[in-house]
Amino acid sequence: MKKIDLAALRRITIDEKTRTDSYARFIVEPFDKGYGHTIGNAIRRVLLSSIEGAAITSVRIKGVMHEYATIPGVKEDVMGIILNLKKVRVKMFSSEPHEVLKLDVKSKGEVTAADIASGNPNVEIINPKQHIATLNPGGTSLSMEMEVSRGYGYATAEENKKHGRPAGTIFIDSLFSPIVKVNYEVENTRVEQFTDFEKIILDIWTDGTIQPVDALAYSAKLLRETLSVFVIGGESKEESKDIAASSSGDIDVSSVGAVSSGGEGDVAGKKSAGADETDDASASLIEEKRKELLEQPVEILGLSKRPANCLEKHNIRKIKDLIKLSEDALLNYENMGKSSVAEIKKKLAELDLALRATSR
Repeated sequence: MKKIDLAALRRITIDEKTRTDSYARFIVEPFDKGYGHTIGNAIRRVLLSSIEGAAITSVRIKGVMHEYATIPGVKEDVMGIILNLKKVRVKMFSSEPHEVLKLDVKSKGEVTAADIASGNPNVEIINPKQHIATLNPGGTSLSMEMEVSRGYGYATAEENKKHGRPAGTIFIDSLFSPIVKVNYEVENTRVEQFTDFEKIILDIWTDGTIQPVDALAYSAKLLRETLSVFVIGGESKEESKDIAASSSGDIDVSSVGAVSSGGEGDVAGKKSAGADETDDASASLIEEKRKELLEQPVEILGLSKRPANCLEKHNIRKIKDLIKLSEDALLNYENMGKSSVAEIKKKLAELDLALRATSR
């Protein structure tokens, strides 16, 4: 059986009919036999354990000193309020490790996450309908201050404890992971006349703080960085270029349409006879690869937190959206400084891309 270049044939598609902000189905193919479970399980484990998120880690409620207390005029006890706060999903836009949210209501009846004051622009409440407490009529008030932190996976109240917090601070368990569930299946797929290759069907559910496509791109980047330790002795410069090009979506123009033959005369003859066809095929393949690259999420650039959060805040999600912007346009974004723009330009240059030229 001849060896087929699966890397050149491999594609990832998204089921647009079922895609939402919190769910997506990805179909990736083809892979050699046995690779489906190897890659699918690795991606699933990284998604569930290594994607950063944000959650409420502590709360201070006015007039309350511990979690076993009750609040006059409030239906739920403090423990019940804490359980409801654990279900509030938040998204942080700043690079700071902590942010503060406040809630101050009076005689409202049902209190939901939507009642949390919007005075902090660095935090967004993803599920504003989440129930927090119920106030009895007649002047009952509820005032609290919550701390939001970044983290991974699940952290207990003991792990969230920090020294120097004011008296009455109650630390709570926190679920940081934005990934709700990940399923994968492996099925056979056909390549040419062979039917024993594999494809991966991957379903990702998130809590809405991150798009499934962004989570998948980031998990793949983490896996690639982790596996790089096994490249013993390093590669030559040419090999490094080939690997970088294939991972970024670019191709080496000099290798496209290469001809293999037994003698120089045959090679020259074939090259002369089919030069135009080869050039057309090369141009077509290059353009196809470029289009694929532009559709990739900006996470593949591997930007640091500040520029990455700024782009996400302004809904710049794909490479094609980023290169439409000029340097001046990026500098007008809040928290986007010259060093961040320089980092973006450097990362784009590594993929042979650039920002839109500034009009003078």
